[in-house]
Order: sequence, then structure tokens, then C-alpha cells
Amino acid sequence: MVDKDLLSIQEARALVSSARTAQSQFSQLGQERVDAIVKTIADAATKQAGELARLAVEETGFGKVEDKISKNLLASEKLYAAIKDMKTIGILNNDLSKKIVEVAVPIGVIAGIVPSTNPTSTTIYKSLISLKSGNAIVFTPHPSASKCIGKTVSLIRETLQACGVSPDMVSVMSIPTIEGSGELMRKVDLILATGGPGMVKAAYSSGTPALGVGAGNVPVYIERTADINDAVTKIMASKTFDNGTICASEQAIITDNVIDAQVRETLKAQGGYFLQGECLEKVKKVMERPNGAMNPAIVGRDALYIANLAGITVPAGTRLLIGEESGVGRAYPFSKEKLTALIGYYTVEDWNEACELSIKLLHNGGVGHSLAIHSKDEAVICAFGLKKPVSRMLVNTPSTHGAVGLSTNLFPSFTLGCGAVGGSSTSDNVTPKHLFDIRRIAYDTGELSYQASYQTAQVQPSTVTSPFTYNAPEMAINSTDTIPVEISAKHVHLSEQDAQVLFGGPLTKVRELSQPGQFLCKERIRLIGPKGVIDNVAVLGPNRASSQVEISKADARILGIKALLRQSGDIAGTPGIILSAQNNVVGIEEGVIVAARHIHMNSKDAERFGLADKDIVSVHLDGDRALVLEEVLVRVNDSFALAMHIDIDEGNSVCWNKESKGRIIAKRKATNSSI
Repeated sequence: MVDKDLLSIQEARALVSSARTAQSQFSQLGQERVDAIVKTIADAATKQAGELARLAVEETGFGKVEDKISKNLLASEKLYAAIKDMKTIGILNNDLSKKIVEVAVPIGVIAGIVPSTNPTSTTIYKSLISLKSGNAIVFTPHPSASKCIGKTVSLIRETLQACGVSPDMVSVMSIPTIEGSGELMRKVDLILATGGPGMVKAAYSSGTPALGVGAGNVPVYIERTADINDAVTKIMASKTFDNGTICASEQAIITDNVIDAQVRETLKAQGGYFLQGECLEKVKKVMERPNGAMNPAIVGRDALYIANLAGITVPAGTRLLIGEESGVGRAYPFSKEKLTALIGYYTVEDWNEACELSIKLLHNGGVGHSLAIHSKDEAVICAFGLKKPVSRMLVNTPSTHGAVGLSTNLFPSFTLGCGAVGGSSTSDNVTPKHLFDIRRIAYDTGELSYQASYQTAQVQPSTVTSPFTYNAPEMAINSTDTIPVEISAKHVHLSEQDAQVLFGGPLTKVRELSQPGQFLCKERIRLIGPKGVIDNVAVLGPNRASSQVEISKADARILGIKALLRQSGDIAGTPGIILSAQNNVVGIEEGVIVAARHIHMNSKDAERFGLADKDIVSVHLDGDRALVLEEVLVRVNDSFALAMHIDIDEGNSVCWNKESKGRIIAKRKATNSSI
């Protein structure tokens, strides 16, 4: 005997394991590659929108093929247009002024809970937003829609395979059970829950972070200043769209007594049928189960189907069955959510009473979701927007179309958050931005002082000779004259091409440097290494043939780069790095070095010191912690000004200041480790 629950649990574990392997590889792809994959999947889903819609209606019996096509296109074509330029991979923002880098970190593996009312469109939508944000997703389908959901997932997996990506980035359980779904929700990193209240509650109770949506019991208020014909037309279009299967569809009409007669007549003219007497009671009997829950037999059905099920006769062309209600709560079935061609009807004296009634209806199973209003009175619209416990207020638009982003500029979505008041972790239309964490790398602003309160005693240097023994005998040198010592802090030399990409034009000179022809630029660079980032790095001009980055060993550890000790310009075989500025990025394949210490001098200085180009010398540095630096390269050129250059690590070791001087105390031939 085969235990179906155990098989479902094992399948959930296996799918999550495969998804993790696939996601670890997918997360290494850059934004450009991910975007190309997402576009290919969106295009494939768009082409198959009609076939998938037909399968959904055929399997579930819910809704209309033409409307499910519209939903599939919203989830593919329109969603892609909304997310195509969205930054979701790698560096999101590079704020040089605030000295903060923001990096996207994918969640990992997501569980996608899919309802039977919107099966194919929800699967497309959740797959695209998951992949766009670098995540894998495993679906647990509603049992009554498993075939059309499975077909949609197969289409996506085939497209992933064609793109050279593991198809395990998107998968679906073939044995969906409550126990298997529970195991899936425990094993993943995040749950995207769209479905009945029970499943959403299970998601939030699983112990895994979840983004779920609550029930939608959407009131729509037709206020006395509204264009009645326009309002009714939009309500009818919304409520009958896919036979009311979207939770944002209108559930109860509220209107002012002064326009009640006009609203009624307009509803009747557009296919609305007001239920009365025995007809009303018969429909109420098929609306709910004995426990008050919605009867699944009427979900996603049209008005004529429900009338036939209830055993009543309605006029041909009836599109919507309307039940007048006098109260709100368990005893008033038309005051609840009805995912079908049924709607409640209320009249009030004015907008204040409508406001109170709307709140009661929302708290009767739809708090936090959505509210619709048709009005030309901006004061009333504003009052409703300020007071209602909803996440979306739709103004003069069909509630269904407006909430999901078809008729408004809300984000195209089939997961509509209800906020804390509705038991959701977000009030947003869920987007790819909800499916990654943001790592923020923040740098010291330099606004605080950490100066020690004590004073360091000044140590006067004495005559020092090198404590080291050389293989070659020392030669006569001038050890009396001093050489100015300068700190060569981390900086970047840019090629003309890289400067153009990063800054959009030539470098801006700020001031000349000590070496003739060299200058400090206004521009600043952010260095991005495998493990860290360094901000506000100076750029030196003029441009060079190849970009080069000069850092200290301490900088290299921060960046996670094994920088080599080299003389400037000797970059062959050195590591590369990413350069960022003004939200532009350039990757150089080589060019990161730790600059070897050296002395610049012209030929007259060289003669005075008894030195030649490429000599290696030992230099005594004065200061609070005087020391001798070995392996200092002498560089002789008549365009140079006399100066010794050391990096920040070396400067700190000697307590360097602007008055620091050096004296050459020995020289010898270069060794292999010298340059």
C-alpha cells in the first residue's frame, strides 16, 4: 500500500533540494543574463496565453476563457514591461554622497501557493517575479487545477532549458497533499501564498517568512455626484470579469438614497437582476454551505448557471444577480465575499453613513484589501481614502481591473497584500522587490572624532645605519641630504575609454600634484571587490593606456583581492576589479597592484646622491617611530621632482606627517623581489 502523504512529503523535500542547487548557480548570473531569461519566459507565456486559459477553464470550470487570456497577458506581457528595467541583481544603488552601497541578496527558494480561481496567471506571475529577483520557486497547486498549473510550469521549464539554465529553478508538486504542502512550506526560505483563508493562515503559521493575501470583501460606493452610467458600466465589467474570481472584485454596492432609483434602473438596463422573495431565498440556499462557508459549486460561475442551480428563472441576458441586504454579518450572506456573479446592494442617506457601512463590510471578511468609489466630489474621495482600513482605494475605475494594475498604474500583480490590519506582512501589490533582501554597506562619514586624549612624546632620530647585511658591498652614496617623503594613498588611473563610461566625459582637473604633469581629479571612484567595497577613491590624471588601481595591503584585505606588489604600470597578470561611479560600472580584468615604494628624482639629483636609474636603496625615515625601509627603487627621469613615495600602511608604521624626511643609507643591485 502506497502512502500518498509520505510520497508528497518526500517529493517536496526533493524538489526543494534540486531548487537550491539550481538557485546557487543561477544567483551567479548577472542582471543582463537574468533579464534575458525572464523576457524569453514572458514571451513564451504570452504566446501560450490562449491555450493555458482554455485548459484552466476546462479543468476547473471557473471563469471565462477570454478573461483568463487577459489575466495571462497581464501576468506575462504587462508584468514584463513593468519589471524589465528594475534592478534586482547585484548592486542596486551606489550613493556616493551618503557613502552607502546597497546590494540585492536573493531569498533563495520560494514556495508558490496557487489557487484554482487564477491558476495559470498566478503561476506565470510568481515564476517571473521569483526569477527576476534571483530565486527558485516550487509550486504547490490546488488539486482541482493541478493539470493546467503543471502545463504552465512545463512551459517555463522547457524555456529555462532552452536558455541553458537548470529547469529546477521552477518546479511543481505532482502529488499535492496538505501534509506535502506543509513540508514544502517548512523547507523553503519564503512563501508566496495566494489562495483560501485556510491555506494563507497555514503559510503564516509554518514558521517560514510568508507574503500572503487576505480575503477580499470589496465595497463599492456610488456617491451622488458620480456619473451613474459610467459607474455601473465599470462595476458590471469588473464583477463579471472571469465571473468574479479575482478577490478584488466588488462584493456589495452602496449608493445614496437620492440616486437609488437611477442606479437600479441602470443596473437592470445592463443585465443586473434584483432578487426578491422566493428567488432571493433560493439563491441564498445555494450560496453557502451549512457552516457559512462559500459554496464552491457557485465559484467562478455566471448568473444563468447560478439561477439554474437555485431553480429560478431570470431574464435572458442577465449578467449579475443582485441581493438587497439590511445588515452585515453571518446572517446576511450577501454581505460576505462572493467569488461569482452575485453582489449585495445597500442604500444610505449620505457619504458619512456609507463610510460607516463600508468599514463594517470590510471587517466582515475583507479588512485591509480594497475599496472602490465612484464620485466627482474630491472631498468625499479624500475622506474615504483617509479613513478606510484598506491597502488600495480604487477611484472611478473597475475594482478588479484597478487593483491588479490593468486600469490603474498600480503594479501588475496577483498577490495583493492587505497590510498588518488584514493579517499580511505587506500592503503592496507584491513585486520582485519583495523577494530579495538588501545588504547595506555603510562607511564612516568622518563627522566624529576618535582622537586619543594623550600626547605622544617626540623622539629625535639619531644617526642610523642599516641593520641589514647585503650580499653586494655598499657603494659610496650621499647619506647627508634628505628626501621629502609623500604618502601615495589609494588611487585610480583611468583609461580614456573607462573614464568616458564612468563619468560621461573627460576628467576634471582640481590641482597639480608634486610630480610634473600629474594632477588630482574632481571625480571619485568606488572599488568593488569580491568581499568588500571601498568608497571615495581618488582619481589621478592624465588618462593612461590601461586603467590601474593602486591600493595598500590593508585595502586588499577589505576588498578580498590578492593584490601583487608591483611598480606602477607593471600590471600584467594582476587581479581585476569592478569600478563604479555615478551608478555606472566598469570591470577591468587586470590592473590592481600594491605599489612598491620608490623614489622619483631627475638626473641632477641622481648625480648628487651618487645613484642611477633602477638602483635599490635603503632609506631611513625620521618620525615618532623612525625605521629603515629596504627595497626602495630609484626612478630617474628629468621630468621627475625629488620625492619618495610610500603607501598608507608604511606611512602609519612610521607616524608620517607632511614634514617627514628620508635619508639614503645604502644601495645595492635589485633582486627578483625588488620590483
